[in-house]
Amino acid sequence: MQPERRFTDWHGLETPEIIAQRKSDWRCGPIVYHIFVDRFAPSEALDKKKDLYSSPRILRDWSHEPRHDEFLQEHSVWSHEVEFWGGDLNSVATKIDYLKQLGVECVYLNPIHDSFTNHKYGAKDYRKISPEYGTREQLKSLTKDIHAVGMRIMLDGVFNHMGMQASIFVDARENESSPYRDWFSFSNKYEHGHRGWYNVSNLPELNLENELVRNDLWNNDDSVVASYLKDGIDGWRLDVAFDIGPEYLKELTAAAHRVKHDSWIIGEVWSDPNGWSDSMDGLMNFNFRQLMIEMLAENMSGAQVGRILERQTSSGNYDGLLKSWLILDNHDTPRIKNVLPDFRQRSLAQTLQFCLPGSPCIYYGVEVGMSGGDDPEMRGPMQWDGVNAGNPEFARINDLIKIRQDSPALRYGSIRFLPTVSALAFSRYTDRSVDDVVVVANATGQTITEVITPENPWVLHFTMYHDQLSDFQTQQHSGLLTVEVPPFGIRILKPRIDRGGDYSSYKRLK
Repeated sequence: MQPERRFTDWHGLETPEIIAQRKSDWRCGPIVYHIFVDRFAPSEALDKKKDLYSSPRILRDWSHEPRHDEFLQEHSVWSHEVEFWGGDLNSVATKIDYLKQLGVECVYLNPIHDSFTNHKYGAKDYRKISPEYGTREQLKSLTKDIHAVGMRIMLDGVFNHMGMQASIFVDARENESSPYRDWFSFSNKYEHGHRGWYNVSNLPELNLENELVRNDLWNNDDSVVASYLKDGIDGWRLDVAFDIGPEYLKELTAAAHRVKHDSWIIGEVWSDPNGWSDSMDGLMNFNFRQLMIEMLAENMSGAQVGRILERQTSSGNYDGLLKSWLILDNHDTPRIKNVLPDFRQRSLAQTLQFCLPGSPCIYYGVEVGMSGGDDPEMRGPMQWDGVNAGNPEFARINDLIKIRQDSPALRYGSIRFLPTVSALAFSRYTDRSVDDVVVVANATGQTITEVITPENPWVLHFTMYHDQLSDFQTQQHSGLLTVEVPPFGIRILKPRIDRGGDYSSYKRLK
């Protein structure tokens, strides 16, 4: 005798159990806000700490824009790496209300560990906060304040390399009997006598094959990873995760989960996303960024991009994609306004960032339309005068955040890609037809009309679909929708399902 089939086993939607599990996991699809601490908000205590910026460091006025300059041979850094604007942990704390009102759910800070440079990617001591930024106690205070308003906080873990100013590296380099000698790789075959990340002398690589190194970084109960999690942070973004490798990433993730079972471990990966989320909770999805750039340059059609994304979502770890970050720009890339200067194209890419599986990761200043080219121009000081409703960039990001907050399917729903002639089209769905969202994107310079099927048998004939970005609407006829999309436009369509009144065809449907 065949077991009785449940409604949700065959009706084309996701099971309630899967949706409930995703909904309860804060790591599935929250809105992430990326902060470069030195450049986000001016410090109120700048006069008291100006002595921290002694030569060759330079303290700039907030209105000054960073520019690439000369190489300082004596210190093995570029001059723009030691220019500071004075932001710190306390100044970030003054903007918590702003972030909450914007709709941010998780704050990610660029490295804050003690370091000679402004970007902090060459730590001197992982267990100390760089004095320009504050102290461990101030980090705990910031974390507490962020948690108090229902947000989370993540730090940047730079565990592939340190800075050449690190005392353990100096000792290892100058003393062959140093207990830290095997924590690094020394040889005459290296240009600078030691292995550096991308051959940069100022960034000596750690020898992760040495178990003592990995124990200190993440395996021990008092490791760097564990100690900050115990202080209250909610996760780590791992710098150059591709250099750390899948096996060590898996070890690090397991160690973090032992301390805090729902800590979020995200890795910097610039390749195809499939496979990497087997070693971490998720990754920074730069593949999405490149697909948007190529599609909007019309080097790829929307339909072609849809086939690539369909392969990624169907053959990989889907929950890993839900727990990944959708990246359009960050501190290592030109800002999206420079890459896509056409407002329509930029808007389309950002809208897809809020509609595809994963967390939209907003680089500080994107919401006010900041521009910036290659390093260090993309790391300019936050332009707070752009925070106003009359700024179209600010208005659009606010609209996208609200649409996502009102759409369970966009945050943690499944995805189904829809066949088209040229558009990128897909539906996001949960276990309820009322949650359905159909997205149709036109990456060409001409108006297009697509006839698509949302492939949901439980959204009925004559149901109206309404665009969340405009007053456009279209009616479903026998499972088909006709959708007109303007040049570089996008529709976010939701069915208007009415179960009220004297009669409703939906009275027995979810």
